Amino acid sequence: MKLIWCVVTAVLVVAHLHSVFSGKISSCPPKCTCGDALCRRRQGRVVCRGITVNCYALGLTEVPDGIPSRVTGIFLAHNSFAYIDLNDFASFNRLQTLLGDNNNVAKLMIDTPVRRLRKLSLKNNQISFLPPRNLMLLRSLVELYLQDNNIRGISEVRFPAKLEQLILNNNNLTELAPGSFRKMKKLRVLKLNNNYIAHIDQNSFRDLQGLEVLELAGNLITEVPNDSFKFLSKGFYLNLKNNRLNEIHPYSFRLFGFKNVHHHQIRLDYNQLQFLSTDLFTDLLSRKSSFSLYFAGNPVFCDCNLLTFRDEAERMIADQNRILCQSPVEYVDISVQDLNIEDCCF
Repeated sequence: MKLIWCVVTAVLVVAHLHSVFSGKISSCPPKCTCGDALCRRRQGRVVCRGITVNCYALGLTEVPDGIPSRVTGIFLAHNSFAYIDLNDFASFNRLQTLLGDNNNVAKLMIDTPVRRLRKLSLKNNQISFLPPRNLMLLRSLVELYLQDNNIRGISEVRFPAKLEQLILNNNNLTELAPGSFRKMKKLRVLKLNNNYIAHIDQNSFRDLQGLEVLELAGNLITEVPNDSFKFLSKGFYLNLKNNRLNEIHPYSFRLFGFKNVHHHQIRLDYNQLQFLSTDLFTDLLSRKSSFSLYFAGNPVFCDCNLLTFRDEAERMIADQNRILCQSPVEYVDISVQDLNIEDCCF
């Protein structure tokens, strides 16, 4: 009898939870699946404040009919959209997440605010140009994912002021003109890996005073001018790996991260840096316990200047065992960690 009572109770609980979760979904587009979202337990009941609509890989070419008015998340990945018109989503007053990855989107349009949208992802599409000013209509947007497109420029684009993450890896960007990120004081993460950026201006990142992570790996940068990152006082991760860097200036990294208490990393590995010395990293050496620098894969010339830098930097050079001398000939393939030059006088 006790067992029967437990089974009946369990069935009633499941039925109750199902009614709380699913009873309020009034409609769902054909072939899509809809479910409750933004759920939490309140006074012994599970209350859901949102609905997700998942239309994954259905061959869609336009936004389907029948999306519930209470929708908070719409997933349209792996379809055949040629364009995304954000005006189609303006009437959904609770929409927070819109995913349109892996389509054929070549054009992005917006003329009407989508007031509560916080996350927009259009990865792996064919977008070449962004709306110059109207992205600012996405006033609540916090995350914007645009990697793996064909975007050529952003200097005229005005991004939403509340944006915290902007991902632009694997596009066709060639420059970062001063003012490209104006009024983006809340941006924390900026990823620009694998573009065609060849030059950094001293004011390229002037408006990003809250930036913590900057990734520029896999570009065509040859030089880091003085004070390139001086406005990034809250930064802790800077990735310049796999560029064409052949010159660093004594104050290239001055003031980078000085307001951030985290441990800092600067990736300079796999570039064309030949000469390394204390003179180039004076500012960082004064804070060496807070930094890790990486240099492996550079054609390093091993001389007394490098040896002095190694001994003074200590653990700040994080990959000493992977940095191999490329010249002069008597030190080829000796790691910086094992380097010993008897003729140096310190």
